[in-house]
Amino acid sequence: MKDNKQVKRLNDQKSFFKCTAGNALIFFAIMAPAICACMFISFNYNETLSNRARISEATNEASLAIAALNNKNVDSTAREENKRIALSYINYFLNQEISDALSANANISIDFDSRNDIQEYHVSYTQKFGSLFGKEREGSGDDWGTLLYNSSNVTNNTESYGNARKVSSDGTGVAIAFIADFSGSATCKYNDPSCNKYSEVNYNQLRVDYMKEVIVDIVDRYKGVQDYDFALIPYDIGVPTPPDVPPHTLSGDAYNVYNCSVLYKMKPPYDTVDYNFWANKNMATNISFFGDRPDFDRDGNMIYYYLDYYFYLFYSKIIEPSMSRNMCRERNQNNNPFQNGESRYACNENAADYPLKQANKDKIKNQYNSVAKLYNSMYSGSNANVHYSFANTETVNVIGTIDALFSDMDNNIITFNRPVTPTGDFSPFYGMCQSPLYNLGVISENMVGKSNGRMYEIASGKLKDKYNRDRNFKTGPVLIPLPLDKYSLRDKIADWKPGGGTDTITALLRAVPEIAGGAYDDKILIIITDGKDDKGADVLRDDFLNNNVCQTITTGLKTTAQNAAIHYIKIDPNARNLTSPAQYEQVYGLWYTKCMDRDERYLHEAHDYQSLIKAITKIIETETGQFINKND
Repeated sequence: MKDNKQVKRLNDQKSFFKCTAGNALIFFAIMAPAICACMFISFNYNETLSNRARISEATNEASLAIAALNNKNVDSTAREENKRIALSYINYFLNQEISDALSANANISIDFDSRNDIQEYHVSYTQKFGSLFGKEREGSGDDWGTLLYNSSNVTNNTESYGNARKVSSDGTGVAIAFIADFSGSATCKYNDPSCNKYSEVNYNQLRVDYMKEVIVDIVDRYKGVQDYDFALIPYDIGVPTPPDVPPHTLSGDAYNVYNCSVLYKMKPPYDTVDYNFWANKNMATNISFFGDRPDFDRDGNMIYYYLDYYFYLFYSKIIEPSMSRNMCRERNQNNNPFQNGESRYACNENAADYPLKQANKDKIKNQYNSVAKLYNSMYSGSNANVHYSFANTETVNVIGTIDALFSDMDNNIITFNRPVTPTGDFSPFYGMCQSPLYNLGVISENMVGKSNGRMYEIASGKLKDKYNRDRNFKTGPVLIPLPLDKYSLRDKIADWKPGGGTDTITALLRAVPEIAGGAYDDKILIIITDGKDDKGADVLRDDFLNNNVCQTITTGLKTTAQNAAIHYIKIDPNARNLTSPAQYEQVYGLWYTKCMDRDERYLHEAHDYQSLIKAITKIIETETGQFINKND
């Protein structure tokens, strides 16, 4: 009896699982495969949903790009181009590949509808995706194996994705002006946000390299599309513009290689100065003698002497040797040249701006005091709010410029013939529009430390070399107006080198006349810069931005267009990954708070070729098209 009680106690102590082990095993043997199968099917289904989402987003972006191109599917070439664009987006979204190839198990269709002034593009894409767990099996589709291994056809939701609309008016398409920073800091490396100096040693690693390449590639993309016109406005301090006629055709003004241009309404008395006349006159020596209040009754002849002497020096040392012309002579003069007000030697006396022509002597007497005061404000260093431009905070009528921006545009454009000179001896406006001088080699790092005479010799040699090789030579960077030749742009700007300071507001204002004319549907100004305006130029910029110049520009452009916008691209790694308004304000300043009204959509960052071309592409797409539901 005692042993039986012990056996009973042992049985009572057995666990539940020990007692029901068989039943539990049977349960798991049945349910575990079913649970696993459900999990695997859900994985497959989740992958299908993910593919559908990627395809939908890709077709959305593709439709917007196609609407921006707007070739209307007119022929087989246009249809193939649209397919190529769409597949580029789809392959990138699905496989992170840059390819326009159509997968063997996919098909794509792009439809175009037009009614009145509305054009719509509808992109439909379908691709067969295999199972995550192996090859497809034969079967009725009712068994677990068939469900688990079946492939699936995935397409975008064509009702709400892959559809974009472009609305046209009586205009002729889209006008895009690239306002491109060609100042010295554009020679800095891609990833150097603090660099602000000129350097040639970083060639092929520079901000300017991928900026030029992107502009050319964007223009190439729309090469065959007549609805898109482009302008290029390069700038440093001022906007270099082409000469009125090729240099070799000028008899008197043989030095006319390029011009420099700004758009401002000037304050009195600077609004009466003939800037083109003074652009090739020496002021430095005069100022050192007479200050900003000369007495012409006492010192007039000496002032005329120095103007005449440096006019001679410019032609005899730089222009005459480079053009191989006899432009100078020695005067038969026995008296004191200072008393006569003329140099012993004279050059190019037939030029319209020769200083000792009687009409010009009268002009000098009337305007000299204003120009002397202007020169002092630019170069004395006594005013931190002034930079090396005659258009600065002391001389520009900010409100007047904005108010008359469209009503008196032509009268407020100031353009002068920019002397090709390596020093400030021959122009009071030496700091303006320097980038073509770097491009010609007239200014370079190699000039540092050389005597003036040696610099004149080098500059003359550079001009002579250019002139002998091509008598129609055109320097650069210079403004290329609408519509630029899409087929020759790459050759034109391939060798352009930057140089000089940075004055972005001057470039923005000077770009307005280039895009104001013409009945375009869309007018887009795209500023591309590292954002480092010169000291003084930044004060002038903020004066204009605080007075709503951006709003005045877009409002004025909309009088001849349906849409107008200003976009600002900053080539600066510090502008990456901004998330808060405070960060945008810190990086972009008044461009964010005033120009863009705190709308981040108009501010963009670029740090290499890919990010820059992506930013510009997105600007063009979003400004010229919109997503829609298919039945809207």
